[in-house]
Amino acid sequence: MDGARPLQHGKIACRPGSCGTVGYLAPEMEQRDYDELVDVWSLGVVGIQLFHQTHPWALPANPFRKDFEGKYLHEFRRRYDFWAAKLRNAHTTSIQHLLTQMLRLGVKMDKDPNPGQRISADEALRHDVWKKDEADEHGPLKKAKMG
Repeated sequence: MDGARPLQHGKIACRPGSCGTVGYLAPEMEQRDYDELVDVWSLGVVGIQLFHQTHPWALPANPFRKDFEGKYLHEFRRRYDFWAAKLRNAHTTSIQHLLTQMLRLGVKMDKDPNPGQRISADEALRHDVWKKDEADEHGPLKKAKMG
């Protein structure tokens, strides 16, 4: 793959503006050292696209870049809050619940003084959504209907 780097575990030094695709970048990538949970965030964004046929917060620039002085941060927060509210009361065996776990901010932002911890990839793979109901031959695919 062009530009691909080997996977790293543990903390990776923050290098604002140096990698990633706007709209899929986890907030912490521009603010502090980060770890593999940024990939879980990106997959959560893809999950919303797959099940809702829209990007949850497509913006023209990275809202977390300090050099934009918060120009896009308010709009990101508005869109993030919309999706958080939409998915908030999901049943624990639904794909919506998994997405809420994948898209936890993981950093302090505005009115979020104590953000929850994002689910890990291993935890996501063990999520109840993947457990097949013996009476349901389609398993999680049938449950994934988002409406």
